[in-house]
Amino acid sequence: MLTAEGQRGNRMVKIAIIGCGQIGSRHLQSLSFLEEEAIVYLIDPSVESKKISYDRFLDIAGDSSSITVELNCNIEDIDGNLDVAIVSTSSFDRFKNIKDLLNCNHPKYMILEKFLFQKEEDYETVASLISKNNIKTYVNQWVSGNYAFNRVSSLLGKIYNLEITVHGNDWGLSCNSVHFIDYFDFLTGRADLKIEKSTIDAAYRSKRMGYYEFHGVIDIVNNNKDKLKLISSSGNCGSIFFDIINNGKKFYLELTQGSQLIFKDCNGNVVNYHIPYQSSVTHRIVQDLLITNECSLVEYSRSSYQHNLVLPIFDKYLRDKEGWCDSGCPIT
Repeated sequence: MLTAEGQRGNRMVKIAIIGCGQIGSRHLQSLSFLEEEAIVYLIDPSVESKKISYDRFLDIAGDSSSITVELNCNIEDIDGNLDVAIVSTSSFDRFKNIKDLLNCNHPKYMILEKFLFQKEEDYETVASLISKNNIKTYVNQWVSGNYAFNRVSSLLGKIYNLEITVHGNDWGLSCNSVHFIDYFDFLTGRADLKIEKSTIDAAYRSKRMGYYEFHGVIDIVNNNKDKLKLISSSGNCGSIFFDIINNGKKFYLELTQGSQLIFKDCNGNVVNYHIPYQSSVTHRIVQDLLITNECSLVEYSRSSYQHNLVLPIFDKYLRDKEGWCDSGCPIT
């Protein structure tokens, strides 16, 4: 059995990363900066994926990190409950991964990647499992907790009659929409949301094998009459633009592919912010959880609500227009 006892007799922080693909490896890189002594268990059926993740970790950590990485284990091998479980698999596998995890371990905290699940019924099942096991669970919709976007929030002033239009080419209407829904939701005080209307123009194969993306428009309104419009068009992928009207004043945001957020206020003043990569963020989230029992990410219950606003739109289009008949909606 694997143990996690620190050299000074204190128990190490225990973390599992389930899913060691691109995003999982970036979570691991960031954990190299964690201040506490910790052991990180890498859980993935691919030995190669775990090796790549570990090599990327070493690129950052060298010999100076207080983190021990365990590559040769399964969830059932871990002795004692985890402090944090990060589930960074694809949406196709995530529901099963969570069930398998909770069958043999009960982490204090879970961090889940979006898009959460492909079937509407899975959201309620996971909610029940989380409640039953008393696990604080968050979803990595990072925009609302990001410093730059938070700074923009303060520059907008008091929110009143907010209208946001998010637009650009091929920015991932299905996989990334929940980031911007959560930011809108955060700005407007998490009022009740509803789909006002939606038009899907086309579905196309995602860069990730076996998944779809979409071009189209989704209009969301809350019960305070604040409005969010999401537009993804066909074309070369580039910046994502935000046209914002708050209390009659116009503001503009541009999120570049170079991880810059450019803000222009109603007087034409421009401010640039850097958006940090995941490889320098995760440790701060984990640190906050361990110290304060909460973090800046959206909680599972609210994220689930947001996901279920848009999931039926994509599912219906694939079934009606593309002849999709398999179980679940293949977005991730």
